[in-house]
Parts: sequence; structure tokens; C-alpha cells
Amino acid sequence: MSGESGAKRRSGVKQAGREQRLFVCSQCERREPKWLGRCPNCGEWNSFREVDGAAAASSRTPLAVPLTAIEADPGLRVASGNGELDRVLGGGFMRGSTTLIGGEPGVGKSTLLLQVGAKLQTAGRVLYVSAEESAEHLRLRADRLRLRAPRLEVWAGAELGDLLRLLDTARPAAVIVDSLQALTAAGSNAPPGAVNHLKEICDALTGWTHARNAITVLVAHVTKEGGIAGPKAIEHMVDVVLSFETGTAELRFLRAAKNRFGPVEEVALFEMTGRGLRQLSDPSSRFVEHADGNRPPPGVTVATIYEGSRVLCVEVQALVVPAQRSSPRIVSDRIDAGRVARIAAVLQRSVQVPFLDRDIYMNVAGGMRLRDVAADLPIALALYGARTELTPAATVAAFGEITLAGQVRCAAGAERRLRAAAGLGIRVVLAPGPVSSEPGTGWQPVANLRQAVRAALAPASAVSGTAASPAAAGR
Repeated sequence: MSGESGAKRRSGVKQAGREQRLFVCSQCERREPKWLGRCPNCGEWNSFREVDGAAAASSRTPLAVPLTAIEADPGLRVASGNGELDRVLGGGFMRGSTTLIGGEPGVGKSTLLLQVGAKLQTAGRVLYVSAEESAEHLRLRADRLRLRAPRLEVWAGAELGDLLRLLDTARPAAVIVDSLQALTAAGSNAPPGAVNHLKEICDALTGWTHARNAITVLVAHVTKEGGIAGPKAIEHMVDVVLSFETGTAELRFLRAAKNRFGPVEEVALFEMTGRGLRQLSDPSSRFVEHADGNRPPPGVTVATIYEGSRVLCVEVQALVVPAQRSSPRIVSDRIDAGRVARIAAVLQRSVQVPFLDRDIYMNVAGGMRLRDVAADLPIALALYGARTELTPAATVAAFGEITLAGQVRCAAGAERRLRAAAGLGIRVVLAPGPVSSEPGTGWQPVANLRQAVRAALAPASAVSGTAASPAAAGR
């Protein structure tokens, strides 16, 4: 009996050992057989949580997989039904990804996403979550845009808990949330729009997206400086960040500030019409007015620039007037003011045209922002023409990077830039060589600013019949 009872006791001890609980530190994963107030490894207080000891003991060791052994599914991409948007995304939305789109009020974010939701190339359901507008307002907008969307469903609500329950029940293939800042969380102590509040909502929606391999698009408000409202951590939590900008009254630009699945230098061009946003098939014609041999006014030059994978021709405009204050100023919204100041200083040194006592105003037709380094030369020609009041004999296009010594350096994609200018009927294109130009492109090689000014500009008096010199115009 005593041996049998001892065996039972030993068996009971082993059984109890198999059923014992473990306490694991949530910070450093240190394991202890009993609860401790402070972790002896990392020093964190109240960090131990109770777990099943048997489950912890049976957990498998994680294994790494060679990159070459992973098979990429080509069906992860889902076309949005909008070619310009797909250009920016890199071919369409990626399944299991979260996209954040921001822009000023009235730029057309809701209009764009309503059109995308109606045309998204997926067989599953598409859910549009409207936290700011009623379902009736969305229906009126869809009728105005003449959208037919049998798979698009609408939920007008703002509570995060209700939204997550709806997502688990409906299991849509894509979700559009308009907007992130308007959602509320009942269990959150932070007010709507606060840092912790936005992070909690974004984390919950991103986690659901990854778990369901769905597509989620979040609309975000912007600050008065134009950045995404809320903490920068939100942009780190999502996969794609898009910025919707306004050009002129009708033009809209969509750029990618972050894209884990494609390029970030692409730009989508739209025109706002009575039936929503329309894709621009020939954007260069909207940015250039003085083409086909028309004589432009002084201070106007055409720049051939790269925006992502395509070449655009845009009109650079400059106005130089006597300074109204003791300190001259540079007003330039679409071109970096520091860049304008640098080019003006190089012009003053290279061609002896002073800008120290002049106010400079720069503009780009259509509202396009110039980031291409090859826009240096057309900016310089526009500044020189505005300062000296000399005008080209015909419309002139140019591209090239300017050094501080006044030299003009070559730019990538010169052949495509020449073809783009020729397509608009521009017969003179100034650019550094060597360029494998095709016949009829009108390429004229220039090596420095002095050569470029001499090749591009003719006195305005050549038209009026009076005499004028560059030196007199520069006074």
C-alpha cells in the first residue's frame, strides 16, 4: 500500500507539474514559475503575465525561410479601375495593405474614392465607411457622378467597435474609411483626433487588414502646412501614403510620399468636372500655352521635366520688378525659393545681370511643382528674360542642370524630353550634349549659361522695331 500510494503521489506530482502555470515578462519574455512584481532581467514593474506552461513548453522554435524559396503570388495586385491611380500605386492596390490618403478639404478625396469603390476590380464586396456624411448624401453624390456600383455597400457610422464587428461579419474584400480622424473608440480615454486615439484606431484597422488579406484605404485630414494630421507614427503604420494636391481650379495632383510596393516619384493628374475626376490623357497641353511657334512674352520658358516615368512640358513664368522694400524678396510657391535664389546668383555672376535690388516672382502654369534638377536651365532663361525684358524669337524649350560655375550639365532621358517638346510643335530645344537626337527635334547644344542666353533670346525691340541692348535692359 505504501508503495502504491507513493507511486500515486509521484504521479500526482508529475501531473501537477504538467499543469503548472508560468509567468512571462511582456517586455523581455523572461519566464518565472511565480509572479514577480519586478522583472529581474529588464527591471520593468508589473510586466509578468500568466500563461499556460504546457503550451509554452510545446511552442516550436521559429524557422527562417530562404528568400529564393518564397513564391510571390501575382494575383496580390488589384486594379483600381483608374489608370492614373494605378500608376501611382505601382499597378494597383496590394492585398493585405493599408493606404493612407490626405489632402485639403474640397480637393476631391471622397469623390475619388467613391469612383474607385465603384470600379475596383475585385469579385468581393466593397465597403464604404462614412464617418462624416450620411448614407443619403453619398447616394446623391453617386447619382451626380452617374456611378453604377452594385457591389459597393455603405455604412454611415463612427464607432470603431461597431465597425470591427461589421467587418468580421461582412468580410469585405476592400474597405474605404472616410475619415480616420472622425472615428471614435468607446474604450479609449483619449479624445478623437489625439495622438493615442489615432494610433489605436489605425492599429486596429491595420491588424484586421493583415488578418483578412483585404484592402483598406484611410482618408486623413491635413494640417495647414499640408502634412497628414496626427502623429508621424501613423504614416509608419501604413503601407502607402498618398498626397492629393490642388493645381489650378480644376487640376489635381496625386503623389505617393511612401509606397512599400512601388515607386514614389510617380504623379497622377486629374481634372475636376461636373461628373467627378477625369484622368488627363495629354497633360502637357494643359501646362503649355505658347506653343506651335507663338511668340511668348518675356520671362516665359518651357521646361521638359520628368514626373515619374513620363515626360511633361510645363511653362515656367518669371516676373522681376524693382524691390518694394529694403530687403528684396522671392515669392515662389511651385519652385523652391532657395533654388530660385541660387540660380539668380549664378546668372548675376555668369552674365552680369544684377538681381540684388529686384523682387522675384516665379510661377508654373497649371500649378505643377518643379522638382526635376533639369528644370534649372528653363528657370534661368525665364529669370533672364524677365530681368532684361528680352523675349525669344519663338517658343523655346530647355532642360539641364546648372552648376555654381554657370555650366550646364546633361540630364537623364534627353531623347524622350526632345520628343515631348517636338510633339507640342516646339522647334527650338536648348540642352547640353551629347544627345542622340532624332531629325526634327530642334536640339541646340549649349555648354553654359552665356551660350544658352545667346541662343534663346532676341531683343523685344526686334518685334517693335526699336533698338534696345541687354545692358540697357539690365539697368
